Amino acid sequence: MKMRKMLALSLSALMAVSLLAGCGGTPASTGGSTPASTGDSGSGSTEPVNIVWAGWSGEEEASKEIFQRMRTTYEEASGNTVT
Repeated sequence: MKMRKMLALSLSALMAVSLLAGCGGTPASTGGSTPASTGDSGSGSTEPVNIVWAGWSGEEEASKEIFQRMRTTYEEASGNTVT
C-alpha cells in the first residue's frame, strides 16, 4: 500500500513539473525581424502602415459590426489603415 502511494505521489509530481515546464517564457530574439516588429524601425518613426485583415469571422453578419468598430477605432487611434 505504501508503495502505491509513493508511486502516485511521484507521478503527480512529475505531471506538475511537466505542466510548469510548458509555462516557461521563450528566450528573447537576438536579431532579425518578427511580424510584430515590422513597420516599426525603433527609431521613433511614426509613418503609417497598412494592415491587412484576413479572416472569415469579420464577414459574418452577426460579428461584422463589432469588427468594423474595432477597425475604425484602431485606425483613428494609430493612423494606420486596415484593409
